[in-house]
Amino acid sequence: FLEFVYTARVEVEEDRVQRMLEIAEKLKCLDLSETCFQLKKQMLESVLLELQNFSESQNSEEESAAHPSAAPVAKAERDPPDSPASRPGRGASPEGPAAKSKEKM
Repeated sequence: FLEFVYTARVEVEEDRVQRMLEIAEKLKCLDLSETCFQLKKQMLESVLLELQNFSESQNSEEESAAHPSAAPVAKAERDPPDSPASRPGRGASPEGPAAKSKEKM
């Protein structure tokens, strides 16, 4: 916070954005409040998008299970039941883990 007071620039990390927002609002620092708010909004939108993508992938898997075809059988033969690819929600996502966001003002 002091960095912002002296330089009008600050790096806000994901794990500290809520606390920084609270301090900025308490001290009526509008520019910093807006920056923190926008970062928090961006983080929430990202989480919602990930949940939506996960939900859609689950729905498509359920539809594939309800209407079996040759393609899913071939995939099942390639991936043994214990492989990470056969367990939803485990293993690395195609995008990889999200890096901590930092926003400079």
